[in-house]
Amino acid sequence: MTTAEQLLADLEAAAEDLLKCGEHEGICTNAHQMKLLPAVAPCRKHESAMRAREQRFRQALESFKVLRDVFGPQGI
Repeated sequence: MTTAEQLLADLEAAAEDLLKCGEHEGICTNAHQMKLLPAVAPCRKHESAMRAREQRFRQALESFKVLRDVFGPQGI
């Protein structure tokens, strides 16, 4: 697998992971409360999972941009 293919695969995987907005590992601490009252703040696991996913996506996107800038067509 080339570097470009690997970076694109990482970007795709990060995007798919980012779209798993309300999912996280382990038992949700607010699941029952959120069913009864939607105004309950999301649990810390939700927030932590989303921060990690957003960071991963941004990192993959930056790597892809660097690859594009280095190896992209010049002078177009």
